[in-house]
Amino acid sequence: MASVDAPSTGGTCFIDLAHNSAALDFSGLAANDKPEVFGPFVRVTNSYNRTRALCFDIGYSRKVCKNGLILRSSLISFKMSHQRREIQEAVKFEIAHDKLAKQKQEFEAFLGRLQACPISTTAIAGFASDVLGFQAPSANLPAADTRWAAWSALAEVVAAASGRYEKELGANAYAVLNVVTELASRPPDNMLVRRDRHALQRRAGEWVSDFSSKCVEDKFDLGQYIAALKERSGVSSPAITATSARR
Repeated sequence: MASVDAPSTGGTCFIDLAHNSAALDFSGLAANDKPEVFGPFVRVTNSYNRTRALCFDIGYSRKVCKNGLILRSSLISFKMSHQRREIQEAVKFEIAHDKLAKQKQEFEAFLGRLQACPISTTAIAGFASDVLGFQAPSANLPAADTRWAAWSALAEVVAAASGRYEKELGANAYAVLNVVTELASRPPDNMLVRRDRHALQRRAGEWVSDFSSKCVEDKFDLGQYIAALKERSGVSSPAITATSARR
């Protein structure tokens, strides 16, 4: 099974490869007392203009909704640049099977820790937006500027997704992950969303790896974490909540 995605420029192509039977059954998770089923996939990245080397990334998607994320890893040690002298007749892949098994275990641990981390209902949407780097227009812009309408529309999309997942999964970081991966997997058609699906899914993977390890620390402070996340991302947006009003 494969899906293909490419930016509007047509210079790059992302191909996701997954076997129909590939699934990880995380029956230890408590979402609605049903097992959570995730499927691993391989993303092949290539370009037509030498801007990207041919490479492979490991990703996971939630089977029920096809929300996905990309985890940085060294599981597949193959990479080929667009230099003729490096192109071979046969390609040899080296897959670190021991690391693959470990990553599956770590991924299950990620999800369990996220479910155990409470996030207030009013904070889910704003948190998800910070993870994805969604930024409001400059406060110096006039109210009639079209970017404010775009921000209002984007805020409504994020708030709607946040409300759905909070109702389905509870007010926790696992709901935030699902908001993030839904919007990363199907980026809203909005002028303020400036990253493509691949970049957003990689951002989701980097965040979940970082957050799931920090949220279990004894002195973890969610407010401080979000503030640091905003600073790293350059986000200075007003908070988006489930009841975000138009400007």
